[in-house]
Parts: sequence; C-alpha cells; structure tokens
Amino acid sequence: MFNIFYNQDPWYKKGVLLTKEFKHSIFLTILNNLAFKFNKPISDKYIFSGPHKLTNNILKTFRKDKVKYNKEYYKNSYIISFGVFGKEVLNTLKKENFDSKKVLIGPLVPKENLNELFDEATKYKNIKIVCASELIKDAFIKFSDNKLEDKHFSVIPSAIKLEARVKDTNFKNHKALIYFKKRKNEELIEIQKRLDQKNIKHKTFTYGDYNNQDLIKEAVKSTFGIILNKSESQGIAIQELMATNLPLFVIDYEKNEYLDLNNFIFSSVPYWSDECGIKINNIYDFDEKIDQFINNLMSYTPKEFVQDNLSSEKVREKFIQEFQ
Repeated sequence: MFNIFYNQDPWYKKGVLLTKEFKHSIFLTILNNLAFKFNKPISDKYIFSGPHKLTNNILKTFRKDKVKYNKEYYKNSYIISFGVFGKEVLNTLKKENFDSKKVLIGPLVPKENLNELFDEATKYKNIKIVCASELIKDAFIKFSDNKLEDKHFSVIPSAIKLEARVKDTNFKNHKALIYFKKRKNEELIEIQKRLDQKNIKHKTFTYGDYNNQDLIKEAVKSTFGIILNKSESQGIAIQELMATNLPLFVIDYEKNEYLDLNNFIFSSVPYWSDECGIKINNIYDFDEKIDQFINNLMSYTPKEFVQDNLSSEKVREKFIQEFQ
C-alpha cells in the first residue's frame, strides 16, 4: 500500500468549547485529529471543506487496506499535496534513494505552485501529477506551454459513494433541486422565476451554506436537479447528486478564473454523458430544453454513470495500478 501526506491546515480549526454549531466546536477538531491519527474516515456530516472531503474520501476508499496518513510506513509509495507542507515532505523523500520511490502529487496544488510542480514532474520520472479529471489534465498541459505530456499525469478522481436509498420516480408533481455555486444571483433569480412560471416547486442549495446530508436527502425526494455553478476540476457535490440517480439539467460554465486559459473550454461537469441529463451553454436556452428534459426524465441513469466511472472500486483500482 502507500502513505498519504496531505496538509490538514485547510480544515484544522482550534474551535470553541460552547457553540450551537458543531462545525465550530473544539470537539470536531478532536474528532478529526483522532480519526486521521488512526487512518479512519469520519462521517460526511462533519466535513466542511473540499480538501477535507478529498482526504476523507481517500481514507474511505481504502478503509479495508493498510494506508498510512501523514506518517511514513511504506518506503516506496507516496501520495502528497504540494503546498508548503507537501514540498517539505518531497524534499525529505529526495534525501535517500529517491529514484526507487513512486510519488503521486495532487490534486491539492495551489496555483502559485503549479510551475514548480511542472518542473519537478519533468525532472523526475518517478513523479506523476494527479488530476481529478481528463479536462484538468489537458488544461495543465496547455498551462505548461505543452512542456508536459500525458505520461506526466495520472487521472484519478475522488471516489463517490452510491446512494443506497431507492429514489421514488412516481411523482405526481415535479420538484427541482437547484445547486448554486458562485454564479451571478441574477441567473439564479431567472431560473427560479421560470420554474415558478411552470408551477414547478424548487429548493435552492447555495455552496458553503448547506449541510451535505440535507443536500442528499433533498436529492432523493426531488424529480430533477438544476446545476448553476462555475467550472469544476471534478465537481464532487454534483456527482453525489448523480449518485442518487437524480437527472440533471446543467447550465454549463466554460471559463475558469483559476487557470485563466484563453481558448480552452472548461465545464461545470467534467464527468458527463447524455445518460446523466441535458447540458446547455446559455441560460436563454432554458425554456426550449427544459420541457424536452422533463419528458425524458425516466430515461436518464446518472447513478449507473457514477458506478461505472467514479465508484470506490474504480478509484481504488486506479491507485493500485499506479503503485504496481
């Protein structure tokens, strides 16, 4: 197996003793520290950031295996982040028999460290950059001015848990779940207005302002989802909706302010196929496509797509292949 070295700073909080919100409590910090000390994942309801979820999902994927978190146990296989913490780990690994070690770096990489990481990957054959999707891999290749090639990368997404509850598909009245992340409020208001005009009930979940368990519970009760977010490297929350078998109507976003590449098309849904729903590029196409989408709701099978591409079994296989 392998060692995982991910910086805990993005989710580490001192916390307070008395608070109504558990996410601000010192007891959550203690829970996190104990869980990761013993290489155990925690419940999703205690996850409040993307980096935290990514690390937790890796521990879930290898729950039955002997992986080690932030401690060296195996001498030739490592997954590391690439902030200050990760670079210190990498420099330590270079001190002895580095050529014999297989090192995967990512997908947690600050933008300001990308060029330095690209240099490491071109200098050392035993380093690969982990990307959450083929789309981000292609973007990194372009961002490096084509100094990097496919061989410098390993595309491994974060595993997505399949929802065990069976979704009720015999709805008398439609209900939409709107997932809203960093888009213009005017766009959200426009979508809500158009749903009201069609007498379709809806509930909006705004990024950073919801509990993940509430999102999944609502997905199971909803007829379909509407995705109004910016581009993603993977889009874990969206894929968790897909894992409930919720058909999705996506108003796609093809720019990315993080990398800011001209003439490169990004997406709100880097993992996608027609079996998941309908994707449009302009909010003004909403009326034309939404009726077509609703008429075909029974034909969409996003849960099968997640099973085939993003399940724990698939992700585990990808990691093991890299370290063989």
